[in-house]
Amino acid sequence: MILRTVFFLLTVAVMAWLFPEWRPILPPLAAIGLAFLTRRVIVALFCGIWVGAAILLSRDGGTMLASVGGGFFRAADTWVIKGLNDPSHLLIIVFTALIGGMTGILAASGGIHALVALIARKAKNRVGAQLAAYATGVLMFFDDYSSTIVTGSAFRPLTDRWRVSREKLSFIVDSTSAPIASVSILSTWIGYELGLIADAFKQNNIDLEAYNAFLASIPYRFYALLLLAMVPISALMRREFGPMRRAEERTLTTGVPHEPGGDLAAGADESQLPPADKRRWYDAVLPVAVMVLSVLGGLIVSGRSTLTAKGATSFPLRDILSAADSFTVLMWAALLATLIAGGLVLLRRTLDTDKLAAAWLKGLLMMLPALMILTLAWTLGSVTKDLGTAEFIAQGLSGVLSAGLLPAAVFIAAAVTSFATGTSWGTMAILFPTVIPLAAGIAGAQGMETAALNELAILTVGAVLTGSIFGDHCSPVSDTTVMSAMYSGLPLMDHVRTQLPYALLYGTIAVVLGYLPAGFGLNPFLCLVLQIAAAVAILGYIGKRTTEQE
Repeated sequence: MILRTVFFLLTVAVMAWLFPEWRPILPPLAAIGLAFLTRRVIVALFCGIWVGAAILLSRDGGTMLASVGGGFFRAADTWVIKGLNDPSHLLIIVFTALIGGMTGILAASGGIHALVALIARKAKNRVGAQLAAYATGVLMFFDDYSSTIVTGSAFRPLTDRWRVSREKLSFIVDSTSAPIASVSILSTWIGYELGLIADAFKQNNIDLEAYNAFLASIPYRFYALLLLAMVPISALMRREFGPMRRAEERTLTTGVPHEPGGDLAAGADESQLPPADKRRWYDAVLPVAVMVLSVLGGLIVSGRSTLTAKGATSFPLRDILSAADSFTVLMWAALLATLIAGGLVLLRRTLDTDKLAAAWLKGLLMMLPALMILTLAWTLGSVTKDLGTAEFIAQGLSGVLSAGLLPAAVFIAAAVTSFATGTSWGTMAILFPTVIPLAAGIAGAQGMETAALNELAILTVGAVLTGSIFGDHCSPVSDTTVMSAMYSGLPLMDHVRTQLPYALLYGTIAVVLGYLPAGFGLNPFLCLVLQIAAAVAILGYIGKRTTEQE
């Protein structure tokens, strides 16, 4: 990996020397290229910052050798610090750390396991077992890793008993974990996503509040929404196609849940959990409910206070949400939910103070890689702004790529990057500093008004966030793909082989009936209805009904 990285950076240096007019685009290209080559997103982002810092030093008159050497240190002592030196960035870091710690408490208290056991008892047949696993994945909206670990390991015995293949279980697990966390208004994802959105908008003078843009982009998360809709629909239709149908028929007719010799089951570590008789479902539900209600109430209080200070006499909900300080509200909600989660387990003596502190710290540590990536993404955005990358990209592509085609192109670019790198979070960090300037540049070149620019920016945000999930869903090197197979007790490639046809089908539908028509102005809700109808029709046509043995 080191040799490939050095060779690639030398190539970039030669390009900067031979083609000085390309210098503004070299930092994001270096980050994307190294992410493909090494699959180490943190290294790739830092090297992209290094390239940008070196170019800026050379532009100020430094020699090539001094610029390269000085750029390495300036990347750390100037640009990374600059990326952190923003109150909204620090609020996002604190919020993300708090919600990670809260998730650690929920897992350690046994509340999540008690909730899963309660749901599992409702399953009375094959369809019920699949729907119960799906419902659990959706209810675990606050963290994709926790969802994958708990849902896969908890439902494996139940789906085995009802003759549901491990391939189908892993598909359900993988299709609910990241998709629901990515669209959730409160999760371990949202602070990360808001940080990228807010910085990209700020760097390109897009006058949109990040949380409002996040909410507005949810209808444009076509692939994730289509997956979440089709998993229960396909279970109720009892139709499958391709390798998945063969896997389901095998399990139904023979009772074998996986290919012979293929049981690679990993279970959630319950050795440190409280005894089963001390686990209560409300230990998990109450903190999450408090967090959701606190956000809703906090946004209203914050927005009304801001509007009142400005002398407003009427308070429409849209104006309230626009005026609210969403980052501060999110931090309040995460802090309150953490206190509730910790207070419940202490009052009931489910955990002592030492175990509670350890659980919180473990949850926080899980968020450190995300926080590192987020900080480097902010930094890369600052570097590319000073280099004029946005103007360079806009001038080069505004006459080639229309605004209507941009969302579909961004979705495909995000999918390819995520598939190759195996990380949806890394893909978001790499693409946001590139595609939002492109959207702004195209809008400016085509004379779009502010409202049209904002809509294009929101559509582009949705395309990045869900395109990265699509590629991640298809990739055999994705962490959630690996974990879904592992905790469902299935060899990795058996999971990839059976899931891939469904992912490709739904991804194609998302482009053809989602991003292309939406890019030219079709209502996103109508697009989603068309996508679900097409998916149901195709599944009904090419899928075959499994032979039920209730």
